[in-house]
Parts: sequence; C-alpha cells; structure tokens
Amino acid sequence: EEKKFDDIFPTFRENVPLPIFFENDVNLACKGEGFMRKKVGSEASNLIYMSLGTGCGAGIMMDGQLRRGTNFKSGEIGNMVLDKISFNESAQKSLEEMINIDALNSLFHINMAAGNLRDESLRSEICDYLCAYLCFAVCNLVTVLDIDQIVLSGVTPNALGETFYRRLNEDVNRVLKDAPHVCITSPMVSSSGIIGGAVTVFERLIFEVLSEEV
Repeated sequence: EEKKFDDIFPTFRENVPLPIFFENDVNLACKGEGFMRKKVGSEASNLIYMSLGTGCGAGIMMDGQLRRGTNFKSGEIGNMVLDKISFNESAQKSLEEMINIDALNSLFHINMAAGNLRDESLRSEICDYLCAYLCFAVCNLVTVLDIDQIVLSGVTPNALGETFYRRLNEDVNRVLKDAPHVCITSPMVSSSGIIGGAVTVFERLIFEVLSEEV
C-alpha cells in the first residue's frame, strides 16, 4: 500500500509547511551541471553525470530532460554486468562491486576517502585498474545513448586527480576511434547537486503558480 509523505512524517509536515520534492541525488547533480554549462554557453542538452565513491551511479540528461525510466532506475550503471551471464549469482560481478571505495581500499590497501594520493606509482596502478572497468561502461553508454559529454565526480576521481581524467579520456577515445570525440571532465562546481535542487524546485513551483493563474 502506497502512503503519502504527510502520513509517514506527520510531525515533520506540521512544523515544516513547505513544498517537498524528492529526487535522486545524482540526477540533481546532473541537472545542476547542465544548468551551469548553459550559463557559460556550453552545450548541455545531452549529458551523463557519473558519481564514483561508495557506490556507482549516473544521472542521464537527453534533449534537456532527465531520464528516469519505467521503474525510475535510469542511470543505475553500477548494476552493469561485467561478464557473460551466469546462473551462478555468486560468480556474477557488477561494475559497482569492482570499483567502489571498499573494493579499492581492500585491493590497494589504501584509504581512498582520506584524500589525494601522493604516490604517483600507486595512483597510476589504481588508474590502470579503474580505467579498464570504466572504459567498458563509458564506451557502452556513449554507443547506446549517443552522448559525448561525460562528467565524473565523487571521492574516487577527487583522490586520483587529473591523471585519472586524462587516462580515462585517452582510453575511451582510443576504443571509440571512429566515433565523435568524447569529453570526460570534472564538475564545473562542487555544488552541482544543490544547484540542481534549486532549479528543480523553481521549475516545479513556477509551473504551479502559472497554472493557478490560468
């Protein structure tokens, strides 16, 4: 049985009599990034915003609109299957299982959340590992969705820095040699999610106001 937010959190609603909107955090970041890029005159109608950290997810914008999917699971790239389908579920590995922070910390004996990695040799080794998986994911997304603008955010890219972005750009464009150049960048601002939330609230409220006036 579906319940309304007001029924689940009645006390909260009584004390905060404001409109409430729900949205996936990466979708909001994608929307905020699109807004900022348009502000500086960049093309942002088709964009994939990926976040790598404890999990692996993406916001997908096509023709200026966020894609949510039939079950509102569009962008759950962490669930991508990396090998041939197996009926043995324990042997089936997903993208997220292989590249999340816990996996990296365990494999390389590091604390990725601690910040920038100073050891160039270790950073290069981690980039080699990550790019092998991410190149697979990005190339498939670009091929299927025909989007050449990728924004990569999160704890992992922040820790690895420019070396990671350069390597992934090189690997993806080497594989997609006959396709238009794919550009993988860091977010324009660190507050993309907050900006996306503000844009979402404004859009929804302004349409409500205009419909009431009509």
